[in-house]
Amino acid sequence: MRKLKSKPKNEESFINAVDEIQGGTFDPEAARNFKQVSLPMNEYEFQLLTAAAKKEGRSQKNFIRQAIIEKAKEILK
Repeated sequence: MRKLKSKPKNEESFINAVDEIQGGTFDPEAARNFKQVSLPMNEYEFQLLTAAAKKEGRSQKNFIRQAIIEKAKEILK
């Protein structure tokens, strides 16, 4: 969650600031230095990921990232 840069001056500006944080627009092309996730896998899952990523011509990280984005967009329609 993003933090406010300064304290709101009144109640209305506080409410607007919270709305901005929760429903704000984010840059899909921003640097990927916000959050990292560790994802434990078993051997089957890793082999499946490796084969699918290779077939798509992507790195494993890129394959996971794209799969997450596509699934999230599908769910949030």
